[in-house]
Amino acid sequence: MPVTARLSRKFYETFGDEIANEFVEWFNQVDATYRADLRELNDLNFARFDASSQQRMAELDARLERRIAEVSERFGNRVAGLEAKFEKRFAELDAKFEKRITGLEAKFENRISGLEAKVEKRIAELDTKFGKRIAELDTKFGKRIAELDSKFEKRFVEFEAKIEIRFAEFENRIAAFETKIEKKHADLIRWMFVFWVGTLVPLAGLIVFLTG
Repeated sequence: MPVTARLSRKFYETFGDEIANEFVEWFNQVDATYRADLRELNDLNFARFDASSQQRMAELDARLERRIAEVSERFGNRVAGLEAKFEKRFAELDAKFEKRITGLEAKFENRISGLEAKVEKRIAELDTKFGKRIAELDTKFGKRIAELDSKFEKRFVEFEAKIEIRFAEFENRIAAFETKIEKKHADLIRWMFVFWVGTLVPLAGLIVFLTG
């Protein structure tokens, strides 16, 4: 709210109403000019700060989306690779088992009576070995999935912590910016006061000299 400058009645009586009114109008114009400049400076600084904040937030959001996509893709590729490896191992074991059975069946034709017990024993050994191998692969696959899940959770927690730190830094920068604006405003008011005092003192001296 503008403050209208006022002078004492003695000043009006000494210099007349016209000069006194011109002097008051000059003071009011100076005050209005400094207020307009200050308002324009504050609007400009806020616009720059708002644009910078929007840009930083957009960059942070894009980085977050990109990081999540990379982790998801890496996790999917890893699981796909493990599944392919698991299927390949199954196929190899199945082919080996079938080949072995075929060979044994050919021998069975010639030595049915003598090799029957031996074949049954061999099949039981292969079945036990096959089951043990599958159990080992299943355990290894589950352990690897658990490790990947734990690693993903750890990275996600670290990323959330970094996001929180960045938001805290952002809030601190806003507070510092507001403090800086308030300090500049106070400095500007002090400068205007010094200017007015520096202007009034010579004028007062001139008045004293003229009245003396």
